[in-house]
Amino acid sequence: MASHAVSVAIRDFLGLDHSFVLWLTPSTPIRDQTLKALKDRKHPYRSALESTLGSVTVLELE
Repeated sequence: MASHAVSVAIRDFLGLDHSFVLWLTPSTPIRDQTLKALKDRKHPYRSALESTLGSVTVLELE
């Protein structure tokens, strides 16, 4: 759901073509799961972002 919300917020609410999104998670296991999903170009989370925003770059803080 968050992937779809990000797309709507950036395009429809803010009217931007490009943006930076900080994705916060409540735990390390959920962080790892989310990163894995967003890095996988075939995953629905990533697909939802790319379908609206085009190119997506996933970065992580170490």
